[in-house]
Amino acid sequence: FIPSAFRPGGINTVFKPATTFLNIDDYRLRIYNRIGQLIFETNHLSEGWDGTYYSHGCDEGVYIYHLSAKGGDGTEIKKTGSFTLVR
Repeated sequence: FIPSAFRPGGINTVFKPATTFLNIDDYRLRIYNRIGQLIFETNHLSEGWDGTYYSHGCDEGVYIYHLSAKGGDGTEIKKTGSFTLVR
């Protein structure tokens, strides 16, 4: 599951996919702003985006994510989509 909206300081304090009960390898999550600038990247399942870029809060609006991973059975997972940052 990948959320369609995110509010820093809300119930979920970071934006990240729900990966409970999944065996995942080679994980990579990238987040881009509306002009295509990479503003967040991680290779750690437990790490999510907190709505900041260089310690400054990002503007409310739509952001793009690219998710790539490999399942424990070798299946490749690639997802791209958008979500809304709400302040």
